[in-house]
Amino acid sequence: MDSSAAAPEKNISTFRWYHCPETWFFIAVTLTGLLLRLEYLREYAAEPHFAMALGADISEYYERAQEILSGKIFPETPEIHAPLYSFFLALLCKIFRNSIPAIRSCQLLLNFGAWIVFYFLLKKRRAPAAVYRGFLLFAMLLPSTFFHQAELVSETLLLPLLAIFFYLDSRQQQHHSPWLAAAGGAVSALLTLTHGLMLCFSTAFMVWLLCRRKFRYCAFFAGAFLLLTGTVIAAKSAEYGKFTGIQANSFFNIFLGNNPDATGGCYLRPDRSWKQFHRQAQEEMQQRNIGEARLYLGRIADFYCKSPGKALTLTAKKALRLFAPWEYIAGSDPNSLIMATTIQRCGRAVAVVLVLFVLCGMYRVIRDKMWEYSDFYILGGALALGQILTVTAGRYRQGMIPAAVLLAALGAAAFPWKKCFCTITLFCTAAVLTAIFPLHGNDAEAAGIRGEALLKQGKYQQAEPLLLYAAAQIDHPARFCNMLGDIAENRQEWQEAWQLYSRAVKEEPDEAVCHFKLGHLAFRLQNFPVAEKHLRLTLQLNKQQPVAWNDLGFIAARTGSWQNAVNCFENAVTLAPENPGYERNLNIARRMAAKVTTPKSPTR
Repeated sequence: MDSSAAAPEKNISTFRWYHCPETWFFIAVTLTGLLLRLEYLREYAAEPHFAMALGADISEYYERAQEILSGKIFPETPEIHAPLYSFFLALLCKIFRNSIPAIRSCQLLLNFGAWIVFYFLLKKRRAPAAVYRGFLLFAMLLPSTFFHQAELVSETLLLPLLAIFFYLDSRQQQHHSPWLAAAGGAVSALLTLTHGLMLCFSTAFMVWLLCRRKFRYCAFFAGAFLLLTGTVIAAKSAEYGKFTGIQANSFFNIFLGNNPDATGGCYLRPDRSWKQFHRQAQEEMQQRNIGEARLYLGRIADFYCKSPGKALTLTAKKALRLFAPWEYIAGSDPNSLIMATTIQRCGRAVAVVLVLFVLCGMYRVIRDKMWEYSDFYILGGALALGQILTVTAGRYRQGMIPAAVLLAALGAAAFPWKKCFCTITLFCTAAVLTAIFPLHGNDAEAAGIRGEALLKQGKYQQAEPLLLYAAAQIDHPARFCNMLGDIAENRQEWQEAWQLYSRAVKEEPDEAVCHFKLGHLAFRLQNFPVAEKHLRLTLQLNKQQPVAWNDLGFIAARTGSWQNAVNCFENAVTLAPENPGYERNLNIARRMAAKVTTPKSPTR
């Protein structure tokens, strides 16, 4: 009788769950978010660089991932990026066999899952339904994050790690376990090892624990954090024979946002002026016998002392930029690439509405003293402060998006819709206009990336006008003269190719690729003295050039220097063991060297 009574109860429970409006809301919104991401990938696939790792930072992360896959745990010099994302990217490259489209898709799905984790965490905290529903709605419909989450940059990994961190923190608040606090500290360390700006959040969270008098939890949190980050720093310092932080150029990043020429964003681009700036900084450090920290912090102090008004104005400008609904150029993110898809262009309308509700949410939090979401506020405030102290950029805002979405949900839940009808109309009009009108950005940089992608695909006629346009706007001969030279060489216009390669060598003689291009062309034209000169200069600047070693092996073999040829071909095989031609050249050179060195039998 008990079992028969239990059965109807189970059926009723199942019926109620199946017809729950909350369930249908969740399914409808998440399915919409998933379809938007799939449509974004479909549109983005039309871009020539979709299947390639091109652009500043992107190519560096990808090349570093390939080094890791080849067994090179540490690069030759301290890297300018926090290291963890490169290892994560190497793992994805291993799983998906270096398929960039598959990696982009995987990253978008990981971030999609992270938003769902945040949604359920808010539900478990017993937040009002309007708040966690609004959070999910904004998270699924806000496409301004899609580009960064699909790109090969470290910001991609922040959202999944943040979801894990907030889950552990939520568990710790329920169970009051110091070991959960230690786990949170470990994840916080992973966040910092992914992106240097997350150090602001980790520090702020520890301060928050101290302010709440949770000294034991703070000790476990800080211990795990310092153990993990300290181990990485110690390993890197031992490898390079000097103290090496999580990433190089940290103080340069601070200087980038605090100097007389600063604009609030990344005003220095990765071109010849970028290299010249760093070269001059290195020379000054050597002349004055000082480190990077003293050089850049000294320049910042001079700027604030000599121009306090301009410095404060710049700081205020960076603070206001945080609330701008559009994306800013940062690193590899030209606006015309970010907004290349219809999803992104129309999504700016959602971003405008988001800003309105973020402001409303901030007002509501202060007015009603809603401190139950303090961890979200710490995340948003710490990263906002970090950007105000360095530079403000669309990529750098990715870590604070969960806080912004929560504030927007809080604002929307308490928004006086009837009283503010005119305000809503005004913002909706602004949102529509934002989506319609184009967003101007560094089109030359975008043209360079597209042109390089087309060149790698062998579409020379389409690539040439884009590269010519980019070359006229960006001062980077080592890049554009060489690519235009490749196009001329493909057309067998040898004189034009020679002139372009020669100009690249003249303009940027410290670039190995410039000497290699000219040396390899000279080798093809059988101008062996010039070829040998520039190929040797190539290897002085960068020994990781198998083609240069192979060419030098041929030149040595031509003059009968077979042992020298063997050495060159051995280097080529070591650097590119998958190339059967190098192995074949090495075997021939070894046989010829053996014949030369084998003494002749005495004649009778």
